[in-house]
Amino acid sequence: MKNIATLILVVFSNFVVAEIESVTVLDGNFQHINTLTVERDILDFTSIWKTKTEAKVKIRTNWSEGYKIDISGGKYSGRWLYRGGWLMPLSKSPSGLYQIKNYKKLESVLGITHNKSKHADLGKLSPFLFQKSRQLHQSGV
Repeated sequence: MKNIATLILVVFSNFVVAEIESVTVLDGNFQHINTLTVERDILDFTSIWKTKTEAKVKIRTNWSEGYKIDISGGKYSGRWLYRGGWLMPLSKSPSGLYQIKNYKKLESVLGITHNKSKHADLGKLSPFLFQKSRQLHQSGV
């Protein structure tokens, strides 16, 4: 009985993964953020993705400042616009608006970090260089 349950789980896992082949994330400037191709990452993404619900409200947001999620394979295949827990499929005709409640987990799986500056951790990475740069800036050099 245990072997049958294991076999069913393996077959089901392979079916779910086969549905989505890859997920690519682009920022608002179409710069590549991340691509999911590993089975575990796609399973994590799929489990969160399936929790999205159609929104009953309308929102106004600048989608160009958000992210593009390109899904390859399966019934969700296509480009989706994403911003702060809100999702909308990119299409020529009016489409639905969706919401992901646990959007921080989704962003973690997708590799979305919201770093304002690529140099935000410079002080942690190299305290000497950071201090030196600051001294030079303050002295007007």
